[in-house]
Amino acid sequence: MPLFRVIYERVFWRYGMDQDFLKKLVVEFIQYYNSFEIDKMMDLFTDDCIFENISNSSGSIRCHGKQELRSVAAQSVMLFNDRKQTVTNWILGKDKIAVEIDYVATLATNLPNGLKAGDLLRLKGVSIYEFRDRKIKRLIDFS
Repeated sequence: MPLFRVIYERVFWRYGMDQDFLKKLVVEFIQYYNSFEIDKMMDLFTDDCIFENISNSSGSIRCHGKQELRSVAAQSVMLFNDRKQTVTNWILGKDKIAVEIDYVATLATNLPNGLKAGDLLRLKGVSIYEFRDRKIKRLIDFS
């Protein structure tokens, strides 16, 4: 193995993860989210992950661990015929990424807040990703 590669791996991974890799992880997560691929989404998270969704209109959700996150993700699949998150802005930090999101979804079912199946849901939000060991450790969604 070339010396620069050994130095890079020992020094860089000790002090922070490669931002290109982290950005790719976020892109993969969003692709899997948009296409309802729950198993692939879960592969991107640490076992002890934390997920929070904080919404002005529908309250908050907080999950600890992959099992709880998988359960919430499975429930959300039932709510939408289709959904799409589109990143409109990136903010990169050491072991953290924040993205501004445009979100569009078509409801598959009636919701308690009066929205009906077939209605188009449009939101703007911010998602903050924190990473550990080349996986998503914490994801916080604000909308």
